[in-house]
Amino acid sequence: TERQAEVLALIADLPREAFLLAGYGGAAGGGKTSLLANVAINISLTWPGARTLIGRHELIHLKTTTLQEFDAVLPGGLLHRAYSAGTIWREIRDPSWPEGVTSSVYFAGTQDAQGAIGSEAFGWVLLDEAHEIGERDATYLFSRLRHKPERKRGFIACFNPFPSWPVRWFMEKALPPEILA
Repeated sequence: TERQAEVLALIADLPREAFLLAGYGGAAGGGKTSLLANVAINISLTWPGARTLIGRHELIHLKTTTLQEFDAVLPGGLLHRAYSAGTIWREIRDPSWPEGVTSSVYFAGTQDAQGAIGSEAFGWVLLDEAHEIGERDATYLFSRLRHKPERKRGFIACFNPFPSWPVRWFMEKALPPEILA
């Protein structure tokens, strides 16, 4: 959609070594799930070796939404390995890359992010149904944006416009001090 293209353009236009903090809000059917799946694929192919997290409050809800969409839209021949036991992730490999180089997309529940995700490093954190995720968990995940080789890093929260931190952060422009630092 036009709105999805705007997000992809924001990523493309982002200066090297910069961070993107973006909210993508809307009602059901607004393309949020599709956006996250396609952004994760785009990032994986743009920066070989990338590590991207797609999170939702509970992992079980990702399995029939964003994970299913990701698997459906991933172009053939790019899936290197699929891990679906315990931690769920997909390794993507472009055949033109040097042997052994893959990008990874992790699918995780974000409830108690500090305990569940720990000190993992990601280049991008993509949140589905972010209005369900606690603000403390979202803030913690923002601190995980430290993986390289991504030359740009970002945090995209897709949400329904219910009273929640994404509404405060992105619609009311009231970011917490720890994000602004």
